[in-house]
Amino acid sequence: MKTIYYFLLFCCLVFAVSCNTASVEPAAEEPESEEPAAEEPVTSCEPIQPAWDGKRPNDSYQYPVLPGMEEWGDLKSGQEMYDACQVPKDILENMSTQAIIQAILEHPQSFEIFVYSDCYQVYFERFWWEFNNHAYVELTERKDAAPALLDRLILTYPLTGIFSKPEFESQLLEILFSQTFFLSQLNDCEKKNVVEFALKNDDLRHTDDDFAKDSDYGLFIGKITASLLIGRTLIAAGYVPFVDAMDASEDLKGFIEGWQQGTLNPNTGKPYAFIYPSHPHIPPQIIDFGNEYLTSK
Repeated sequence: MKTIYYFLLFCCLVFAVSCNTASVEPAAEEPESEEPAAEEPVTSCEPIQPAWDGKRPNDSYQYPVLPGMEEWGDLKSGQEMYDACQVPKDILENMSTQAIIQAILEHPQSFEIFVYSDCYQVYFERFWWEFNNHAYVELTERKDAAPALLDRLILTYPLTGIFSKPEFESQLLEILFSQTFFLSQLNDCEKKNVVEFALKNDDLRHTDDDFAKDSDYGLFIGKITASLLIGRTLIAAGYVPFVDAMDASEDLKGFIEGWQQGTLNPNTGKPYAFIYPSHPHIPPQIIDFGNEYLTSK
């Protein structure tokens, strides 16, 4: 299955180099007395040049304490576990950006953002930002963070679940990349690439029979994370039809902003007021907007 996937991915990469560059047909010959027809502008895009080869970066951090180790069992609280998994700042400063992303994805507790609630943004903020995770803070300070995340999105196998290493790797990557801070660093061409590959991830999760059958939870999580990444990218791109739709729908707005009933978002002061399973129509709606965005000029 992976061989077929990577062959299809190679084809997609070749296609994506053009990034929807508009082609211009030659104007039909007209009498010299008439002015030539005006040509539509051509938007050129930089080719995709992935700086990550799909392998674990050589300078990746090795967590000294992991679940299953005797030392892990000696930790008395969740806070002790979290502290034991903090990457020292002096080490992070000398790590490549891809190795920092690897450290975030491999954090022994990172998948827990999917465990306690269906509002993943709430737990993402608590786990990575409010707890002052050193690796995440370092990533936000890297000027190449967004291009590095795009490279990672293009080359990460999307059919990941509880038995993959790291657990739910592709879904974790999507919610990490969906943070407004990173999406704001992308140019227009890169934003279209993000939407294109997030759509491919979502499609593969739904059409791969083995994955849909054996990884129901991975598919459920992926519906949300891919839709979040697509929707937030459309907002960052200023795609007017989607912006208008979100302004007109509290449900759609709640999905994109990640509200949850009964708690306050510390960054905005707004109450979280959204529970995903109650709104199954939202992800397909965002997928439709994503496809329309790719065909827009």
